[in-house]
Amino acid sequence: MAGTQSWNSTTGAASARPAPGPAFALLGIVQMSLLFTLTSLVVPLPRIGHEFSLDRADLILLSSAYGLAFSGLLLFGGRVADRFGGRRALTAGLLVFTAASLAALFAPGPGTLLAARFAQGSGAALAAPAAMAVLRAAFPQPVAYGRAMATWGGLSVIGATAGHLLSGVISALASWRLALAVPVVVAALALVLAPRLLPATPAGTGPSLDLPGALLSTAGITLASYGLVLSEARPWGSAAVLVPLVAGAALFTAFLIVERHRRDPLLPLGFLRDRRRALALVAVGLTAAGT
Repeated sequence: MAGTQSWNSTTGAASARPAPGPAFALLGIVQMSLLFTLTSLVVPLPRIGHEFSLDRADLILLSSAYGLAFSGLLLFGGRVADRFGGRRALTAGLLVFTAASLAALFAPGPGTLLAARFAQGSGAALAAPAAMAVLRAAFPQPVAYGRAMATWGGLSVIGATAGHLLSGVISALASWRLALAVPVVVAALALVLAPRLLPATPAGTGPSLDLPGALLSTAGITLASYGLVLSEARPWGSAAVLVPLVAGAALFTAFLIVERHRRDPLLPLGFLRDRRRALALVAVGLTAAGT
């Protein structure tokens, strides 16, 4: 497969860089698979609840476990990709994601399935930002990268929608477990093809992992999200909802205070001050709330 040429400063020779088209195709399939997995249990939940004798609160937590881990660890996943290189972080994330998807596919009970969903979300939180880092390396020219990102945004919507639709069809015709086989196949294929199709991305030497910021942000986001999830089955004034909401807000406030004094913060506060970015985040938040 023909690729582009890049100069290797160590050997003093031109080396082939993988072509951006196949790289984008592979990364796009991975991205759609991550979002497919996020929504793949929503429609089959009644069947899962009947098979495992789960009540409504258990089903809500099972459905949300992937998203809780994914959202909580996403910032840290991005820093890991910056620190150790996009392709290496993508491979690590896909390994975790594949192992967790296999555990979910063959889960003998609800506890195993719940743990596997949390592990899937953790692997996805590493793989998703790493895929974007590799995408940037595949399209070094600003115009080409802008076009690739415009398409990239649509892939997430397609993946999430496919998770709702295909999981419903699969669970109606066969078993809900077969929907969980989709991410296993995609992730395994990506692991095999990544060394051939994806450009290498160098490890960074500047930013630290910012473990205090990572712990505070992960705990804050996860607890607050958990409180919102429980509000579906518990009153808003109940301790089960209020305690994680208040604790999550307190931890995230502590995260913002800590980040103000970090030399290389996990989330630079100036990132949120950009007007266009702030409007985009509000739009995304309203869309998620509407969903």
